[in-house]
Amino acid sequence: MRHFKGLVTRMALESESEVPGVAEDAAIAGADSAETELVELSEPVAELNEDIAEVEEGNEAAASLEAYRDYAASTLATGGMSKETAYAVEKHVEFVSKRVGVSKRFPAMESFGGATSRVKATNVAMEEIKDKLKEIWTAIVEALKKAAQWVVDNFNKYFGSAEKLQKRAEAIAEKAKSLSGTAKKKTIESAALFKALQIGNRVNNVPASIADVGDAVTSTYERVSGTYIDVAKKIVTALDTEKADLSGITFAATGNGNAGDAYGTAPEGLSFSRSDELPGGMAVVEVGPKEAKSGLAAVEAYARAEVSVRPFNPKATVKGEQLPVLTGQDVIKVTDGVEKIAAAVIGGREIEKELGTELKAVVAAADKHSKNVESGEDADAKKAARALQRAVGNMAKLLVGGPVAVTSYATRTASAALNYCEKSLAQYK
Repeated sequence: MRHFKGLVTRMALESESEVPGVAEDAAIAGADSAETELVELSEPVAELNEDIAEVEEGNEAAASLEAYRDYAASTLATGGMSKETAYAVEKHVEFVSKRVGVSKRFPAMESFGGATSRVKATNVAMEEIKDKLKEIWTAIVEALKKAAQWVVDNFNKYFGSAEKLQKRAEAIAEKAKSLSGTAKKKTIESAALFKALQIGNRVNNVPASIADVGDAVTSTYERVSGTYIDVAKKIVTALDTEKADLSGITFAATGNGNAGDAYGTAPEGLSFSRSDELPGGMAVVEVGPKEAKSGLAAVEAYARAEVSVRPFNPKATVKGEQLPVLTGQDVIKVTDGVEKIAAAVIGGREIEKELGTELKAVVAAADKHSKNVESGEDADAKKAARALQRAVGNMAKLLVGGPVAVTSYATRTASAALNYCEKSLAQYK
């Protein structure tokens, strides 16, 4: 049963359920086992996408409810909300509550009629909104538990698939070493492979571009392990304290914001940084702070950070289906690149262990945290507690969604590259 309702946005974690080039030639030698695993992962990845998107929706709803609660609190000094303002707040709260599927309780409008009853009704309304926030927080923690279990249940499948791709690459390289003669045709026709391997609407340097994919996997894992998990550990420490101390939390700048306006306007204080264009016209895109942040600013930036695989140029269109037949030497270079991807993915076993450990620690600390969010009158403490909640709400997306997006893309691209090699070698028979 879903904790949140509403439109679930599609994320760039898994864009297709078929591996390019397989559907049109399922008899390619050695393709079945590794690619079957990739296809079987599409359903759990889709579920992860949905959970992450719903947590994002929950975070947005919580931010709206917090604003309404703060507004209601601000009216107490002047006698509480009037019937008119209470009606407007109720309608907004009702809309938000319905969107995420939490309770819709709110004091009756008659309660806001008299001077004394207005203050009392306003306090009751604030308590009702507080209860809704607790419902959302509970759902976010449950979603984080699911993400932690997802890592345990599914991430290792990428390692098995990578090992099979590695063995297949070695076998193809051996075939290429003994290649002789001249290719029967100069080109291969495959719209699916063209789409998967093109850069700038051309397929002309696959060996180099496949090697770049391996680098992208390595750099993403290093970023997750070296920065995102490190910040998560500090957030756990802050969650564990009665009054959150954010002074020791820092978040390094992500890069040069080199994506321009390709993805629209970044959230305030953040920027889009993207890799060079990768096969399939894709890029690893990171959303993060323009400059290093510390304390509350670091936590707020962490709550909006993201790693995803997106089109390098969202406005580009792919038109083509002809790929040049690879030479034996080029096939060997491509298989070297695939082995590099496989080795990078398999190296993610350490990331898997770190993620599993840290997500459990976050969940344990988060379970104890909700009492700090609305307790007391310390505005700074509330602000810190709320920021920590938003950061926790983003962890499934940042710590699990990001690595899964890059790993999924890399293994599928590696598989497409090997299909291309097989089709090229077939032209020499």
